[in-house]
Amino acid sequence: LGSLFMDLSSWISLHGSLFLDLSSWISLLGSLFMDLSSWIYLPGSLFLDLSSWISLLGSIFLDLSSWISLHGSLLQKRDLAGSLFFL
Repeated sequence: LGSLFMDLSSWISLHGSLFLDLSSWISLLGSLFMDLSSWIYLPGSLFLDLSSWISLLGSIFLDLSSWISLHGSLLQKRDLAGSLFFL
């Protein structure tokens, strides 16, 4: 009877360690999925930052082209005023 209890306790101990290993595997898989979701989130935020950089550059080029257009029209007006002065 003592050996039966000893076998039963070793069987319970074996299954307890199996459940412990299973829970650690589940915990490991959970942390891997969490890392995967953070890796998926990271490129998404990088693409968002990239699109905001592209938008910023686009607005800078738009401002630059309007500045060039303004100075071009001012130069045209200056040339027109100069030609009227020489008439």
